[in-house]
This record gives sequence, C-alpha cells and structure tokens, in this order.
Amino acid sequence: MSSNTAFASAREKGLALDEQGLGLAQRGDASGASLAWRQAIVLFSEAGDEEGKASVLHKLGTLHLNGGDIDGALPLLTEAVQLQLRRGDYLGAASSRHNIAHCLARRGDAAQALETWAQLLGVYQKLGAADEVPTVLGAMAETLDAQGDATHALRLWQQALFFHVQRDDAASQARVLWCMGLACSRQGDVSRALEHWMRSSQALERMGDLGSMVKVLSHAADARKQLGDSLGELELMRRMLGLQEQLGDPHAQALTLRSMARLSVDSGDRPHALTLLRRAHELLERLDHPDDHASVLENMANLQFSQHQHALAFGLLERAAGRYGDVRSKARCVKLMGDVLMIRGEPARALEYLAQALELCKQCGDASGRAYVLSHMGTAVAQQGDATRALLFWREALALFERLGDEEGKATMLSHMARLPAREGELAAGAPVEDATDRSFRLYQRAMEVAGQGDPHGALECLRQAEALLDGGDLRARAAVLDRMAILTTQYVDVSRGLELWRQAISLCEQAGDHTYQAAMLHTLSGHVLRQGDSAEGLQLLEQGLALTEKMGDLRAQAAYLHSMARFFDDQGDPARALSLFQQALRMREVLEDAQGKALVLHDMAGTIARQGDVRRAQDLWQQAFELKRKLGDPGDTAATLDSLAWAAFQLGEAERGRALKLEAMRLFAYARHWPGLASLLSSLENDGSQETTGWMAQGLWLSLRLPQVSAAQVLVLTEKLVQALPPGSELAPLLATTALQLVGQLGQLDPWREELAGRARRLVEALGPVPERDPERVLRASLEGLERLVGERGWLFPHHPWPA
Repeated sequence: MSSNTAFASAREKGLALDEQGLGLAQRGDASGASLAWRQAIVLFSEAGDEEGKASVLHKLGTLHLNGGDIDGALPLLTEAVQLQLRRGDYLGAASSRHNIAHCLARRGDAAQALETWAQLLGVYQKLGAADEVPTVLGAMAETLDAQGDATHALRLWQQALFFHVQRDDAASQARVLWCMGLACSRQGDVSRALEHWMRSSQALERMGDLGSMVKVLSHAADARKQLGDSLGELELMRRMLGLQEQLGDPHAQALTLRSMARLSVDSGDRPHALTLLRRAHELLERLDHPDDHASVLENMANLQFSQHQHALAFGLLERAAGRYGDVRSKARCVKLMGDVLMIRGEPARALEYLAQALELCKQCGDASGRAYVLSHMGTAVAQQGDATRALLFWREALALFERLGDEEGKATMLSHMARLPAREGELAAGAPVEDATDRSFRLYQRAMEVAGQGDPHGALECLRQAEALLDGGDLRARAAVLDRMAILTTQYVDVSRGLELWRQAISLCEQAGDHTYQAAMLHTLSGHVLRQGDSAEGLQLLEQGLALTEKMGDLRAQAAYLHSMARFFDDQGDPARALSLFQQALRMREVLEDAQGKALVLHDMAGTIARQGDVRRAQDLWQQAFELKRKLGDPGDTAATLDSLAWAAFQLGEAERGRALKLEAMRLFAYARHWPGLASLLSSLENDGSQETTGWMAQGLWLSLRLPQVSAAQVLVLTEKLVQALPPGSELAPLLATTALQLVGQLGQLDPWREELAGRARRLVEALGPVPERDPERVLRASLEGLERLVGERGWLFPHHPWPA
C-alpha cells in the first residue's frame, strides 16, 4: 500500500472515530467519547492532518473542562491553539483560548482569565466575528460576579444583552437576564432583580421553555415577597402552577400549591390555604414522595386544629406520622397528636402519644424536641391531678431548656412549677391543674354545647363567666369570648348591647396585634350597623376594615371588603361607584383563583346592572356566576343564581323559560335543605292567580313559620301576599294574620323597623277579623295545618312530614 493510501485510510478512520466520539458525548458517555477522540488524535497525527487533530484536541479539552478536569483540559486546549495558529486558523485558536480562560477562572486565576478574554475581544473584532463577542462578555461578567464585582459584571452583561437583542437570540437573552437578576439580588436591589427575571421569563416564553420559566418565576415570586407585594407573589405562583400543569409535573404542582397555602396562611386566609393543601394532597396521594405528602398532611392538620376541628386534625396527623421517613418529623407529628388529645380532655391517651414522641426524639437526638415533649407530658399528668409527676417532668424539661439556652422554654417551665404549690390542696383532692385560661376555655366549650342545644341565654351565662376569668389576661382569648357573646346577644337579647360587645372585642384585638381577627369583626360589625340604618358609621367601619386588610396584605379579606362596599353604594343609589368596587373585587378574586368569591361578586354585580335597566348584560353575568357555582357543587348557592336568571328571563319576555328556571331553583334549594333560601325565594313570588303559585307561597309561609332565623318582615310580607290570594271569607286568612302579628311581636323585638311592622300586622288583623283562639301555640299550629291543607298532598317541594329541619 502506498504512503498516500495509508495516510488517507488513517484520516478516514480518524474522521469516523471523531464522529463516533461526538455521538457518545451527546449521549452522556464521556469515557467512551474520550477514548474515541484519543484514538482519532493518534490517527490524525499519523496522517499528518493538523486540522483534524486540532479540532479533536479542542473537543477533547472541552470535554475535560465540562467534566471539571482542569488539569486534563489545559494541555489539550494549549496544543490545539498551537496547531490552529500554525495553520492560520485564528478563529479556531480564539475558540480554544476562550476555553483556556474558563480553565484559568475555575482554577482560581481570575485575573489571567479576564486578561485572556479581554485579548479575545480585540481578536474577534479584527476577525469580524461579532457573534462571538457577547459570549466572551458573558464569561467575563460571570467571573467578575463570582469575584464580588457585581457592578462591573452588570455593565458587561448589559453590553452582551444588547448583542443578543439585536440578533433576537431569546435563549441567550434569557440566560443573561437571569444572571443579572441574581447579581442584583445579591446587591440587595430586589426591584431590579425582579425586572430582569420577568424579562427573562418573557424570553423563555417565546422559546417555549416552560421548565426554565418555572425556575425563573420562582425567583421572581420570592422577589415579590421581599418587596411586600403579596398579590404579585400569588399571581406568579399561579402562573408557575399553570406551567407545571402543562409540563405534566404533579409533584412540582403539589409543592407550588403548598407554597401558595403558606402564603394564604401568612395573609390570614386559612380556608383558602386548606383548599390549596387539599389539592396538593390529592396530587401527592398518587405519587411516591412520602415526606412531601406527610408535610402537606401536617400543614392541613395544623389548619384544622386552628379552626378547632380537633378530630380531623388528629386523623391527618396520624396519616402524616405514618408517611414521614424522617424520624424528627415523625416525632413532631406524634407530639401534636398528644396535644390534640389534651385539648379534647383525654390526658391518659395524650400521655401514650407523648411517650412515643419522646422515644422518637431520643432516637434522632432532638434535644429541643425532647424538652418540649417532657413539658407537655407534665401538663398532661397535671390535668390528671398528679402534681409530683408533673413536677418531675417539668424539672427534666427545665434542665434541657437551660442546657440549650432556650429562655422562652425555661420561663414556661418555671411558670408551670410556680403554680403547683398554690394548688397543692386541689391536687391532693385529685383536681386537675387548671389556670384561669384553662377554665375559661372549658366554659367557652360548654357555651357552644348549650347554644347548640337551643339555650342561647344559658350559653351567654357561660360566656360571661369565661370573660370574667379572662379579665386582665389573654387578650385574644377574651376577644373571642366577647365575639361569641356579641353574636348571641345581637340575635336574642339586645342589638345595641351586642354591637357594644363587638366594639370591645375589636379594641382587644387591636391591643393584642391580632389584625386578622380585628378585620373580621369590623366586617361583621359594619353589617349589623348598616342593618340598623346607620349608613355613616357602617361605611366608616368598612373603610377602616379595608385599610387594615391592605396594611396586612390579606387579599381575600380586601376582596370581601370591596364587595361589601360595592353593595353599600348600590343600596345608597350610587351604581357607578358600586360597579367600580365590584370590578376591583372581581379582579382580586380572579388573582386569588377564588371561584366561589368570583361567583358571588358576579351575582351581585349583575343585580346592580339589572337595576340600571341592562337586563341582557345582567343575564350574561348571572350565567357566568351560575356556571362557576355549578362546578363548585353548592346546590343552595347555585339555586340563588338560578332564581335571578329566572327573573331576567321574565323581564326579557321569556316567561316559559323563567318559570322553568324558578321551579328548578326551588327544587335545588329543597334538595340542599337550604330552607332559608327556599323560604326567601317563595316569599318573593307574586300572586298570578294560579293554584300552583298559591301552593308555593303557602309552602313559603309554612317554612317561614318553622324557621327561627327568618325575619319578622319576611313572615309579614308573605302573609299579606297569601291572604290576597285566598278566596274571600277564607277561614285560614284571619288565622294567618293573627299568627303574623304574634310572630312580629316575638321576632321583631330586635328589628329596627319593629313599630312599622307591628302597625301593618295590626291593620291586617283588623281587616280580616280576630280569631276566637287566644293561645299563641294553638294559633300557630292551626295556621300550619291550614297551610298543609291548602297545599294538598302532591304539591310539596319537600317532604314536610316528618319535618327534615
């Protein structure tokens, strides 16, 4: 074989091995690629092919560089540069020198690396290779940033960005903007960092790189948080969640939902947080990420616990403890299970779980966890009346707290121990250790039980005792007791006294710094004040509450206040201002992804628009609200919007459709056992002379007479309508009028319009004549029986015997 033929054969084999090495490198087989390229270098050397050899040396050097083998990369790249310069391949030599500079930077020789890159900028300019300039600028910027010179780095990145924008290189733009955002963040310029990251996400969106978008938006959301922009943070998290859904990454979705839930908790919106965590739980239940799943279950348990749903909290904690692989986390859950049992008054069972938690804390060496478990074990045995054991547990906990330097834990133990001697006599008799707060809590629980049994006055007495025990003590607990007293007092005793109790509770919350509870009570108080006809104070309270929620950053509470203010201005005859506030509330509900809140706003906004005469537009909004409510699955709420759609249909001349919608709404209310809603709907019917409508109104009055929460005004209005529908001389009419007068006297005592209602009821009785029976109970029973006969056996919308209240 001739020498030329041998050289050609060696070159061909070298090219084949070069191609093979590329394929292996692309598949991630660095060892295979390295072997193929080294063989190719030998063959190119034999063939005298300096071009092929230099190309493979560059590739092999770059492979070592990317693998972190700087010492292996440098000689290969240096040899490549020598060959390229000898051949006059200045562009190839510059490329290899660029990688040599990377090697120098990673080896810690930043000054020499920067000098090399600075020289390359001149080389590229002379060669007219402007496309390479931004790559060099970016490398210099990253090196300077790593050296702590973010200011100079940002200037170089800005120059590189200019090149990338000119060439519409979205990928390079996204990377440079990402790096600029990180540099600004480290400098403390969060606003600029956010600006860069948002531009980076836009570039990634143009490319369709959804995975990188999620990463960038995560940093942008954190920047929003640092800037105190909770609304913007939530919006970015919502976008991340949507991208993760498109990517089909349920695990990432669950983690984002968990983060959104934490944000909702921070803003005071615990119900929404629980909804988000339930979604995360549903996703994780199908995946193999036990610790993440357990974390979500634990967070759900904490929220249920905060809402006094102790049984639900215990069940969730039990599941979380079973899922956790981390012993420390498992110990925390088991301890919380013991805490729940203590609050439920089961100290013996609580001790079993606390003992398990103590053993787990010992296993994982969690001294702080051990201290807190011992503290709670002392409280549990104290509840059982065992002062000696309680003292032993607390002393052991105290020793641990002192060793750990936990001053708060130490102070708590000393406080518990100090209370024991004063109660020694109680303990000897077997009474539990229980301070004023504990006793007041039990009285509060008793009040809830008594109220549930239909004795509001007995419940109020328990609450008065609880409040007296808390005087000068826990402000938040006292506010909670006063809040409940206000609810019962307003409903059953004296509205003005109830309002005063709310004012006291609000003042206590303000002193305690519990702005979430303060805002909630301000909202409740404003509603009651407005119902008493004091529009000036009602508006003042709404404005005060809105300002407070804005200061807190509680988006859901803000939306609720805006909604209430919109309804206020609508009632005041200012539809333009009302609609502006409705729009603000609607936008906020959309950002919060609060479908239920959005549906309520759409429903009420439609009412305002309908009263302005634009029934068609109102119908469209009610239809949107109906679709949302139907998806949410609340039949009672859906029925209310169906009733409005029925009204719109009648107004637009679609009588048959309106009647069908009205009937569907009635049946839906009945199906949901939403009796107040059904009674309200039936009371709104107008007498059209038909037997069917008369039967519906009779059922409405029958319900209204049965329901304690129905207002005296509703009973009277429906009585007046039904009496007009009855034939002249009906024996039922005077019975109904007398019953209405009696109920106005009972139910209307707290109504601000009681005198007007009583006057109308008396005139109705005078017009129809009195009834011989004087016993109010018998009159009521006779009215109910008469209404049942009027409806007959087949016309009922619901089973009335037995009454399924």
